[in-house]
Amino acid sequence: MIIRPAHAVDAEAIAAIHNAVIQDTLVTFTTETRTVDSVATDISNRPGQYLVVEQNEQVVGFAAQGPFRGGPGYAHSREHTIHLGSGLIKLAP
Repeated sequence: MIIRPAHAVDAEAIAAIHNAVIQDTLVTFTTETRTVDSVATDISNRPGQYLVVEQNEQVVGFAAQGPFRGGPGYAHSREHTIHLGSGLIKLAP
C-alpha cells in the first residue's frame, strides 16, 4: 500500500469513492455527487492537496484538503477529508 499525490487519471476512482460516501452514508453534509471532470479539475487546480491510497495498483482511498472559509480569521485554517473504499475497511469481530 502506498500514499502518493493524486493525478487527473485518478479522478474516476476518487469520484466513485466520494460518491459512495455521499449516497450511502451520513458522514458528509454534501448531497450532490461529484463528476469525474469536477474531481479532475480540482486535482489540477489544487496541486498537492489531493493524495490517494493505492493498493495493488488500484486507488482504494483518498485524502483532500483546502481552505476552510474565507476571511482573515480563517487564513491559516484548512478543511480536510479522508475516505477509504469499503473493500479496504476491516472491522474486528
